[in-house]
Amino acid sequence: MLRSSMAEVSKHQLQSATSNNGRDHDSPPMKIVTREHTSRARPVSRSLKDLAKGKLLPPGLAEKALSAFEKVFTPELVELNEICTKHGMTIRMAGGAPRDIIQGILPHDIDFATTTSPEKMVEIFTSAEVRMLEYGSRAIEHGTVTVRINDKENYEITTTRSDTLTDGRHAKAVEFHQDWERDANRRDLTVNSMFLDLNGILYDYFDGFHDLINEQVRFVGEADERIQEDYLRIMRYFRFYGRIKSQADEHDADTLSSIRRNAAGLAGIAGERIWVELKKILKGKYADHLVKIMSECGVTQHIGLPEHGDDAKLTQLYSRSEDYDITEAAVLSAYLRTTQEVEVLHKRLKMSKLEYTTMLYVIENRSSYRKGNSEYYKHLIVDSSSERTQCHKRCIQLAAYMNDRTVYDSLRTWDIPTLPFSAKVFIELGIPKGKKLSLGVGIVKQKWKDSNFTATSEELADYARQVVQSGQLS
Repeated sequence: MLRSSMAEVSKHQLQSATSNNGRDHDSPPMKIVTREHTSRARPVSRSLKDLAKGKLLPPGLAEKALSAFEKVFTPELVELNEICTKHGMTIRMAGGAPRDIIQGILPHDIDFATTTSPEKMVEIFTSAEVRMLEYGSRAIEHGTVTVRINDKENYEITTTRSDTLTDGRHAKAVEFHQDWERDANRRDLTVNSMFLDLNGILYDYFDGFHDLINEQVRFVGEADERIQEDYLRIMRYFRFYGRIKSQADEHDADTLSSIRRNAAGLAGIAGERIWVELKKILKGKYADHLVKIMSECGVTQHIGLPEHGDDAKLTQLYSRSEDYDITEAAVLSAYLRTTQEVEVLHKRLKMSKLEYTTMLYVIENRSSYRKGNSEYYKHLIVDSSSERTQCHKRCIQLAAYMNDRTVYDSLRTWDIPTLPFSAKVFIELGIPKGKKLSLGVGIVKQKWKDSNFTATSEELADYARQVVQSGQLS
């Protein structure tokens, strides 16, 4: 639903600028097609600089947006544009790229929308001898063709469509059309519903630009309807709240009510998809606050987390998380009270082995942590029977969790050493394989650890002879 007039802002050209990536031609000017938040119903033209002067953009954002727009024009994107233009194929950046560019951020990935049918796209790129990574029947069924330009950059291009049948996880049936506004209408949040073409025109049908500048996180149209199309959008709401907002607690009450009504739908979403979104929430702003709101909305119990976790401990840890390179698994450990809760979470989210074992390790050892004792944890790592690298990573995360800068820095700059000693030394001294040999190697290894791992192979071999001569292995 539109909140304001249907007028579009358009056709005001900004200055051309040359890209910094070495292109010898000018990049297109950037201009904006959006809706005016006034009573005027006719189109009004404004450049980003005009918007900045009118305080609709923060100071400096127009220049950053222009710079980000210029920098997307890699040789690969220029070539893709030339191919599409030659064949009369209109493409516009969709989803996250327009949002990022407006925020002055260079997009990591650029996806496109087009009014060209998927079959026609295959025909065009085949004739242009462009490699296509994904264009089989399943891809075409959903309107997506992925092209690889110069064996360097991948671009996903999807035909404008409407999702005619959904199951709460993804579209089961789609209808292709040439209506950009209908395509925007199927997207989750208004800030993700904009299009930006390669001439620098921003097409905004649901006030995404206004919401982005004013830090509003809204679903496109009716929140319940959007959520029920794909319940993962609940998680995306919280992720983008942390990304866009500058205040922790400014949620729209109606939006939270919609989330609360639909939270149970997350039970049908694959754990892997939920974990991807949850990790992004934990890495973003206000993670502790957002997890608390998720709990209040009944979300946590459907994604493997306890209904009411340890909010205070999560807040305490999150407040210092920027001081360390701490993983999402370690951060989330603060919300959990027992290893049983870790087991439930892992079963639901199917975390990686390192993420799962890190959570277990933190919870099992946080009450008996040896603060400042780097030597203890180094010895623990070298004594690990297998996967010493994984043990090393877990110990670093435990130190970060416990706010122990001494151990954290020591382990981060420490390479796991290898014992410069072979059991063959004992065998040559007449010690047979078995318990005595294992005992001897253990004694020598302890000597090496006591030397802070500085003892040489020659020194350890001499020590092995002393061990045998003293009768410690008899």
